Amino acid sequence: MNDKRTFNTADPAPGGTTEPAAQPQGTPSPAATPAPQPEPPVADAGPDLSFIPADYHTDGKPDLAKFGAHYNEVISEAARRQEALADVPEDGVYDFNADVDYGELDLPEGFDVDLGGEAFQPLYAELGGILKEFGVPKSQAGKLGGLIKKYEAMKYSQAYSAHKAEMAQLGTPAQQQARMGAVTHKLESVLPAEQAAAIKAAVQSAAGIRALETLLAPRNLATPSPQPRTADLEGLTGSARLKAINQMAAQKRA
Repeated sequence: MNDKRTFNTADPAPGGTTEPAAQPQGTPSPAATPAPQPEPPVADAGPDLSFIPADYHTDGKPDLAKFGAHYNEVISEAARRQEALADVPEDGVYDFNADVDYGELDLPEGFDVDLGGEAFQPLYAELGGILKEFGVPKSQAGKLGGLIKKYEAMKYSQAYSAHKAEMAQLGTPAQQQARMGAVTHKLESVLPAEQAAAIKAAVQSAAGIRALETLLAPRNLATPSPQPRTADLEGLTGSARLKAINQMAAQKRA
C-alpha cells in the first residue's frame, strides 16, 4: 500500500537538532562493510639462487656449497696469478740455467750443455720477450732451459751413438785407442805439432783413421828422389847433354 507520510526536511532552528529521517517501511537497512581479512602468512622461500649456473646444481637444484667452493677457488687462483705477475721481469731478462737429469741418453761421462754460450744469447733475447708477453714469472724460466738442454743433449746423443758404432770397426775401445795413438805418434814425427794436431782433429772417423794409417805406412814415407831440373839441361847439346842425362838417371837409381 502507498505510504503517504511526509518528513520535515527544513533546516533546524538554531541550537536545535535534526532528527534522522525515518526509513520507509519495508526498506531494509544497508549492510555494514565487512572488515578486511588479514593476508595469510607467506612461506619463507629462502635466498634467490637463480644466478647459480646449472653446472653447480645438485638434483636439479642450485647447490650453494658447490658453487661457493668454486668461487673460493677462483678467488685463490686470481691471488696466485697476481703474485706470479709480480715476478715477471720488466726487462724480459730470464735465467734459463737448470740442472738436468739426462736419464738413459747415450752420452760421454760428464756431458752437459752450457746454456751460457754466445750462440744461445739471441735465442734467450727472443724467448725473454715472449715469456714477458705471456706473464711468465722468472722462477719458471729454468723449466724452459731444462727442455733446451735436453733437446741439445738428445741431438748430441744420436751423433755420439752413431760415431761409436762407426769407430767399433777399428776393434774394441782399447784397440781403437791404440790405433789412434799410433797414428798421432806418426803424424807428430813427420809434421810440426800444430799441423799434426789439426789433422788429428779433422779426422774423427774409422775411415779417416785407416786412411792415415795407409798414408803413414813406412813404405809410403820414403824420401822422394830428387827430380832433375830442366834448367840443368839447358844449353847442353850432343854428348854433353847425354852425359848429364845419364848422371841424373844414376842419381835417381841410387
